[in-house]
Amino acid sequence: MLSINVQSQNEETWEPKKLLKDLDQLEFLITAHPDPYQHISKKEVDNKFNEVKASFTKPKSTLAFYKDVASIIALIKDGHSSAYLPKNWFEYQRKKHGAFPYEMYLINDDELFVIKDFNNGNIPIGAKITKINGIRTTDFLTKFNPYISYERKAFRNTFIDNDFEKFLYIAFGHSKNTKLTFVKSTNEEVMIPNMPFKEWKKII
Repeated sequence: MLSINVQSQNEETWEPKKLLKDLDQLEFLITAHPDPYQHISKKEVDNKFNEVKASFTKPKSTLAFYKDVASIIALIKDGHSSAYLPKNWFEYQRKKHGAFPYEMYLINDDELFVIKDFNNGNIPIGAKITKINGIRTTDFLTKFNPYISYERKAFRNTFIDNDFEKFLYIAFGHSKNTKLTFVKSTNEEVMIPNMPFKEWKKII
């Protein structure tokens, strides 16, 4: 199993020299995987490393570097190997912008449903989400294939719905005031404001 926690100091950016040092460490860790090249050749992985390194021409944010690291680990296509954003990064974002106030469930047919409401919002439990910030749910989901190491779609979908708020950041760079289009008995669309982090944390 390979798990990488991307280091973070909230909104700070990281100099290319530090990014390269971390990426060299990731290359070393991948060699500890029992069979990293079962689904992809070493040459293809090396090419991806070189592509990412070539992008280090200026400082990057934690989120941007996370996406770099996750895109490399995803090539392994092993559900036991993942990259994680640091908890303190998320706590900073939630304190600043609020927390996404719903728990979601994604079925294997790529249909997304609301299963919990933490803030007495406007979307009923059981509603199916058809668009997120104007993007069809199916198109929204395909954005994450380059960042999740998986063999079966069922695992990918569980990975997404277990950490849905993170994927809002990956897709849009933020998780605030998300516009959700949903279906219950008729099509409806509402703007969802985030809830105060302290209230969200208490409920969770």
